[in-house]
Amino acid sequence: MRIIYLDYQTKSITGGHKYNDAFLDYLKGLSGEAIIKTPSCAAMYSSWRKLLSPFMELKRFRLFKRNSLVFWGDTSYKHHFLLAMLAVLFKKIHSSIIIHHFSYLGEKGLKRYMMIIPQYIYISFFDDIIVPSPYTFDVAKKLFPRKTIYYIPLPFKHNFSVSNDYEKGNLLYVGTIDKRKGLKYLIEAIALIKRERNDFDFNLNIVGKITEQAYYQGILEQIRMQGVEDKVKFLGRVSDEQLEECYKKAELFVFPSLLEGYGIVLVEAMSKGLPIIAFDNSAIPYSITDGENGLLAKNKDSQSFADKLIEIYGNIPYRHQLQKGMKETINRLKTKEDFETGIRDYYSVIRNE
Repeated sequence: MRIIYLDYQTKSITGGHKYNDAFLDYLKGLSGEAIIKTPSCAAMYSSWRKLLSPFMELKRFRLFKRNSLVFWGDTSYKHHFLLAMLAVLFKKIHSSIIIHHFSYLGEKGLKRYMMIIPQYIYISFFDDIIVPSPYTFDVAKKLFPRKTIYYIPLPFKHNFSVSNDYEKGNLLYVGTIDKRKGLKYLIEAIALIKRERNDFDFNLNIVGKITEQAYYQGILEQIRMQGVEDKVKFLGRVSDEQLEECYKKAELFVFPSLLEGYGIVLVEAMSKGLPIIAFDNSAIPYSITDGENGLLAKNKDSQSFADKLIEIYGNIPYRHQLQKGMKETINRLKTKEDFETGIRDYYSVIRNE
C-alpha cells in the first residue's frame, strides 16, 4: 500500500506538527512502507500564488495509485479542494484526515459561515477522520455523525516536578505569536493590574515563533501604548535548556489562547507544577478545571483574566492546592502505548479493507 502525506510541515513548530511526526514515524515502522511527503502548501504558496494553488496542486494527482492511503492536511482545504474532489471521483484510494482543531470555531458571524461550509464539504470527501483529543472528537462527531472517527490520543509521560526556585511575579507564555493565541487580552490584563494594583510587581516572558508579523507589530504598539514596555520581553524560539530554565523561574503560566484542539503546552506547564491561567474556550476546559488544577477566566475577558492573576499571585497555599490537582491530571494522561495501540488498530482496519 502506497502511503502519502500531503501538506507536510518539515519544521515541527506546534504540538500538532509533533503529533503528525510521531504518527508517521510509527506508521512507517508498522507498515514497512516509505511515506511520500509533499511540501507544506502554506510555505509553497505565499501572497498571490494562493489563488493559483488549487490548480497547481492538481499535479499531486499522479501520486495516487490504486489502493493508496492518503493523509490530507486539516488546514489546506483552500489548496486541496479540487484535488480531493478529483481523487474521490476517479481514484480508488483511502483518504484520511488528521484534524487538530476546526479553525472556523475561532471566528464569528459571516466569516464563520464562509469558513465552515468549504471545510465541511472538503472533510466530507474523506473516508475517515483521525483526531488526537477528546474535544476534537466531540466536535467532529457532531459535524459528521455517520463518518468513521478514530480517536488516537496524544501521548504523554507521567512526569511531574515542582520548582522551588521560581520568582514571584514572573509570568510565562509559550506558544506562537499570532491572532489565535489572544496575546492582546493578556497585555490588556497586565495593563489593568498595573493601573489598579500597586502591589502587583510582575514581568512577562513570551517564548515562541512569530507566525503573523502584522499581529506582532500590533502587539508591540499595544505594549507601548499601555506603558508596559519594561515588563514584557519577547524571547523568540529558545533551546530546550533555555525553555526548561524559563519554566523553573516562572511563578505562573499565562495562556490567553482563543482556540485550541488540545493545548499540549498546558500539559507541559502542569508537568512543571506551574499554575495556569487560561480562557474557558475550546479544548482548554477538557484539560483544566477551574480551582482544581488551574484557573479559567471568562473567554476574551481581560478583566476576568486580570482577576485570576491577582487571585493566585503570591498565594502559596493556593499554589500547592493546584499542584496537587495538576499531579492527578498528569497521572491520568494517555501514554505512548495508548497512542501506538490506536495507530495499530486504525492501520489494521485500513489494510484489511
